[in-house]
Amino acid sequence: MKTSRLLLVPLLSAALAASSNAQPAEPLPGTIYGTLTTSDLLDFRYSIPSIVGTYPPLLAKILAKRKAAYDDDLRIAREDAAERHQNPSYPFHRNELWTDWTVTGESYPLLSLQAHTDNFTGGAHGNHFTTALLWDEKRNTELVVDRLFGGAAALWRRIGPLYCRKLDAERRRRTMDPVGCPERKELTIVPVDSDFDYEFDSLRVIADPYVAGSYAEGTYVVSVPITPALLKTISSAYRKAFEAQRQ
Repeated sequence: MKTSRLLLVPLLSAALAASSNAQPAEPLPGTIYGTLTTSDLLDFRYSIPSIVGTYPPLLAKILAKRKAAYDDDLRIAREDAAERHQNPSYPFHRNELWTDWTVTGESYPLLSLQAHTDNFTGGAHGNHFTTALLWDEKRNTELVVDRLFGGAAALWRRIGPLYCRKLDAERRRRTMDPVGCPERKELTIVPVDSDFDYEFDSLRVIADPYVAGSYAEGTYVVSVPITPALLKTISSAYRKAFEAQRQ
């Protein structure tokens, strides 16, 4: 992960950063959808699509996630800075947490969101991971994507074989050897409207670093189409939000 951007203040010296008494700035006031705060302990950036504000319970949920992430990473940074301060041979490096939510599709009554997070806590390198959130606009509640297809086991039984074949093809394209297929619980699945016609036509299956390969291999993203057969298995309450992908 890069540690310098034009929007961020320059890195402070290691000696200053090591101070366990440093106090980070609070998230900028009046920036519900975009927060950027930088201190000698923590770089924190968090962005939310403005459409989320249309649904107050959804906005409250994501803002709660933002606060929890900020508080947790600030605690980790303070503890690390204090520990490093006692051992100057291993200087403290400012932590980073950058999260950006994006919309992957909206088809009533569903709004599909995906978040990408870059996290650095002073190790040899940073890490990144994916979060998904499917919102039922009619019921004003979060919906687990597996429920649309009769549960996790039923969904994986239908899409798992195709996913594993496509994953192995991508591994070979990256000159990596197939080493087995991740389990459903290790993956993030996101409904996607790939042609922007307000109907979901695919499922984006994301294997973050270390899930389907080494850190150096990065993230594996595989798209599984909504087929006519798969469309028929979707709960009738949400089936109209999907379409079979054109072949």
